[in-house]
Amino acid sequence: MPEEAHKVVEAKVKYGMELSKITCSMLIDGYCFRGKMDKAKKVIDLMVIKDHAPDIASCYKALVNGYMQAKRIGEALRLVEEMIEHGVMPDLETLKALRGL
Repeated sequence: MPEEAHKVVEAKVKYGMELSKITCSMLIDGYCFRGKMDKAKKVIDLMVIKDHAPDIASCYKALVNGYMQAKRIGEALRLVEEMIEHGVMPDLETLKALRGL
């Protein structure tokens, strides 16, 4: 199912349509749940490149949570650094996801 959803997201972005934070977060959560972290990261990359996420912080938070649950702490920390580099400040919920460090 996430594969079909990802195709829809790509098409929406291609044609300049904005995505909701719920759509983005759910797609990322679905990939993380299935252990497909690379595909979850591609969703974020697509949103950042095209600047089509109304609340990109929520999308980042979903992926940080996914990395932490997968015990991929280094990648979670790098993602938080990437957020800051793109001018997206991590919210309290994102920082709470890192509390297991």
